[in-house]
Amino acid sequence: MNKADEVIEILSHLDDLRIEQLVEASGLSEADVRELIEYGVFQPMGVRIEEWRFEGTALVLGRRLARLQQAFELQAPGLALVHAFIERIDALEREMRAMACEGPPEER
Repeated sequence: MNKADEVIEILSHLDDLRIEQLVEASGLSEADVRELIEYGVFQPMGVRIEEWRFEGTALVLGRRLARLQQAFELQAPGLALVHAFIERIDALEREMRAMACEGPPEER
């Protein structure tokens, strides 16, 4: 693990990231983060921009979105759509695991 990854690991456990920290550590631009907030991808705590604070999980999400942005040259609307798809896939996978734990359905 390199130094940058170590810093990100530490920051991802915090619940008080400022937008500047999120931008610097994620690789997204501040404009992208603001636009992704408008799309509901990031949900800052606080009313005014100066008060915005993000959970550490936003950093992990931001890094994932930055990698997708670089790999596929996506703008914020495309990133928001991909994020929605990933969330849906994750939910479906959780449902499938839960159903597998329950066993086969009973015969009627």
